[in-house]
Amino acid sequence: AYLSTNSIAILKFHMEICGREERPDLMNMNMILRLVRYVDYSILTVANRVMVLVTKCIEKKLGLK
Repeated sequence: AYLSTNSIAILKFHMEICGREERPDLMNMNMILRLVRYVDYSILTVANRVMVLVTKCIEKKLGLK
C-alpha cells in the first residue's frame, strides 16, 4: 500500500487534534486508509474527507454539537 507523505501528515494532524481516544474517528480513518489503498483516490479527496472528520471532532470538543 502506498501513501503519500501528504496523506500521512494529514492523518497525523487528525490524530493530534482528536486524540487516540476518539475510537469512532479512528474507525473512519481506517476506512479512509482502505479507500486509499484499494481505490485510486486523489490526495485532495482524502484531505477533504479527513478535514470533515477533524471539523466534526473540533466541534464536539468545543461543545458545538
